[in-house]
Amino acid sequence: MSEKPVAAIAARAEAVKAALIEKGLLSAQQIEEFEHLAEAWRPENGARVVARAWTDPAFRERLLTDATAACAEIASV
Repeated sequence: MSEKPVAAIAARAEAVKAALIEKGLLSAQQIEEFEHLAEAWRPENGARVVARAWTDPAFRERLLTDATAACAEIASV
């Protein structure tokens, strides 16, 4: 199995981003926010959410109702 050069992968990623913006599917701001989230993600974040849901019934209900907002609570701690 041959490895793809990093530059080729980066060029394809830039082309996809440009196409998404050009077609109006995403804004440059939305893509930048997603990139930040992807870079900041760590496996232990999910473990923290699960542990909190097990130990905090109110958090579990918030997680089931609006997972994005509930996870934001964890991120802000």
